[in-house]
Amino acid sequence: MKYEFKSAKTGEVLYVQDIDDNTMPLLRCRSALELAVKNRRADLRRVQLSGEQLFGAILRNARLEGVRLVGANLTGADFTGADLQSGWLFDANFNGALLVGANLKGADARRSDFTRADLRGAYLRSANFAGAHWGGAKLEGADFKYANRGDV
Repeated sequence: MKYEFKSAKTGEVLYVQDIDDNTMPLLRCRSALELAVKNRRADLRRVQLSGEQLFGAILRNARLEGVRLVGANLTGADFTGADLQSGWLFDANFNGALLVGANLKGADARRSDFTRADLRGAYLRSANFAGAHWGGAKLEGADFKYANRGDV
């Protein structure tokens, strides 16, 4: 089975990933995305992932600049070292997610849930976190310079 990743801006297909035909429908995007991230040739910049169920996804060192994750469920996902700069992350659920050393420079993460998320050493400059939830988040060494920190 083929899974298509489309541009958030134009809707054109950016990348096609083969996945197992037996993959549960709810997990198809997550499975395809994990495989695409492992394939270093996958260009996933500005990809449309809004509203997707990506809970528990392993996306270490993913190159997702300009990604749209509006309203996505990213509970427990691993974005360690990932590049999400200039991403549209508002209303997303990052509860318990790993974002250690991730780059969220200029991201729009308004009203997102970072409860118990690990953002140690994350690069958060110029990002917008207005209305974000931070209960129990690990923020040691996170760089919030010029960022709207919301309720931190």
